Amino acid sequence: MDTFEIRSLISISIGILVLFIGKRINGNIQVLQNLSIPDSVTGGLIAALAITLVKWTTDIEVIFDLGARDFLLIYFFTTVGISSNLINMRRGGKALGILLGLVIAFITIQNIFGEWTVNLFGLQEGLGPLLGSVSLAGGHGVTIAWAPTFAKQFGIKNALEIGVAASTFGLLVASLIGGPIANYLIRKNHLNLDHKKEIYNENRNGEENTDKTELNNQLPSKLDYNSILSSVLAVNICIILGKICQEFLFKLDIQLPLFVVSMIVGIILSSILPDRKILNDFLIWPKQTAALLLLAELSLGTFLAMSIMSLQFWDLLDLPPALLFILVFQTILSIVVNLYLVFPLMGRNYDAAVICSGFAGMSIGSSAAGLANMTAISRKYGPTKKAFIVVPLIATFIEIINSGLIIPASIRFL
Repeated sequence: MDTFEIRSLISISIGILVLFIGKRINGNIQVLQNLSIPDSVTGGLIAALAITLVKWTTDIEVIFDLGARDFLLIYFFTTVGISSNLINMRRGGKALGILLGLVIAFITIQNIFGEWTVNLFGLQEGLGPLLGSVSLAGGHGVTIAWAPTFAKQFGIKNALEIGVAASTFGLLVASLIGGPIANYLIRKNHLNLDHKKEIYNENRNGEENTDKTELNNQLPSKLDYNSILSSVLAVNICIILGKICQEFLFKLDIQLPLFVVSMIVGIILSSILPDRKILNDFLIWPKQTAALLLLAELSLGTFLAMSIMSLQFWDLLDLPPALLFILVFQTILSIVVNLYLVFPLMGRNYDAAVICSGFAGMSIGSSAAGLANMTAISRKYGPTKKAFIVVPLIATFIEIINSGLIIPASIRFL
């Protein structure tokens, strides 16, 4: 079999094109709009199917250089950090604690359930966590990092292939179920009408309690050259400082991904810098501005489009039916927990429904898939501050807890 590698610059250009295609298709097909499928997922699936067809007909495997994609993830989470601050985190403290507990409990159960079903089918020991929090909650990155350990300790010779196939399944399914889950909850509980009333009341109260001086001190919500330039500069500053902090943490034997450290730097800077224009409009620190939101959507959309379009569907065909059966039940478990635990405990309101779409992504796919689901829902029904404060922070914590505690504990238990 021949391989055809597409270099980084062309890969990211194809990713942007795929995002455009997905947006056009979603805009013309009502069913996709009703389900709130992210544009990046629609376009990415079409590209992935086309690449699969090329492989089957010509025996040529198309491989993308995804180095630029990983930087887009860093860029996105940095914008999330800049959009947050310690005050907002304190406001979401209760919800943050509850959801963190739910996610930790869920991914722990993922591993227990995975190992139980593996034993039930008489499969090889050690496959349970590999088909649980390693490949599903962890995604491709965690799978690649931990697969050699499972291969060595449990003698699973094809651990990497199984883990990557499971991660592919999880990313695909997570990107497809988050929107429908939130849509179902919103329509069943008539949350859209309640949300519109909340926004109306907030805007009305804001107009009554804001004078001209306060309005002049607020950051601009419009898109212009200065706001975009300031947003790009702010993100780059956070990433540079994040890289410096990461190197320092490495010396202390603390391993944190760059996107986590950059996000934390963004939160800290947005908490200590003033909400006013600096140096006579020359520089604006972009807290929750339209320009920063644009950068966030562009980086996330392109990242997920590149992730989906590079999926190798033929890996799924190599999975034994028993393993595929386990993954399907892991998906059902995620949906049940979403509907009967996450939604009630988060308040049974619009914010809770959006959080559920994010939980669907985090639990069996990736944090990027969850945030893309939330973006699609909020674009359709309206914004939600609570969900976009709580879920990204939870995603950051889970990256650390899963790799640092839950996976090692699961291995020791086995």
